[in-house]
Amino acid sequence: MAVGSSNDFDLVVLGAGTGGYAAAFRASQLGLKVALVDEDKLGGTCLHRGCIPTKALLESAAFNERLRHAADFGLNLGGETTIDYAKIAARRDMVANLVTAVRAAGLRPEGVDLSAFAMIRALYRPGASDEHVLYLAIGGLTNLAVAKGTACLFTRASGGGVEALAVELAETCSLTLDHARGWLEHVGLQEAVEDIEGDETIVRTARRVLLDGARRIAAEVRNSLDFHMAQGGSAVVERAVVSGPASAIPGFDAALSSELGLPVTTGAVDGAPAGFDAGRLAVAAGLAIEEALA
Repeated sequence: MAVGSSNDFDLVVLGAGTGGYAAAFRASQLGLKVALVDEDKLGGTCLHRGCIPTKALLESAAFNERLRHAADFGLNLGGETTIDYAKIAARRDMVANLVTAVRAAGLRPEGVDLSAFAMIRALYRPGASDEHVLYLAIGGLTNLAVAKGTACLFTRASGGGVEALAVELAETCSLTLDHARGWLEHVGLQEAVEDIEGDETIVRTARRVLLDGARRIAAEVRNSLDFHMAQGGSAVVERAVVSGPASAIPGFDAALSSELGLPVTTGAVDGAPAGFDAGRLAVAAGLAIEEALA
């Protein structure tokens, strides 16, 4: 490349996926002249075929699951919900196309994860003024947020959660999904398997699934925290608070604590009825997109 030509760059990034364009944006912010090269669309697999479309499908599945338990909250919907796969696929494509169109218009999508903000406000307890806390809602997905006080500094969602563990147990032991969830809570990660009542094969399989699942979820959380630090996060998280269906599994918080190397406690929500199963208590969820100059 000739110095001074339009093709003279300080950095050339090959691949415009989530890692590529994040690296290119950061290098540009630091004052480098950057070229971002990809043979396909900006955003790569994550935006067009992987993460974003998959999360749209998972949200439909999670919403259907919440409807199944509507009676627990005093709502009688009547009958089973039916699934229109064509409409679910259309919504998936709409979400992906919206993000693509926003970027093509020279705008940057600013995600505001309402479930993360609700989780922080519901579970926050006063502590040291400069303490950074990791909040985890582990259910169908793992939704995490890093906060200082009630200010959300970082939020991210991953596809792994305890619902996938219930599916694995159900398929392995030929159980219904509801029975598999019950077995995970019954077996937990506290008692020795020899002391747990029930079918020995199911008990041992459930324990294995839980141990493997805790390791996988913790690894995804660590990856998210590493990404946060790579994006400019400067403070180290000092403790974690877990909520959602995972909090109903005995010992799951301790297993996460061991894997993450952080103190982990189960979050309590102010105003929750006495004796109410914490794993069935939900916080508001949603995603808002605000247009901002790129």
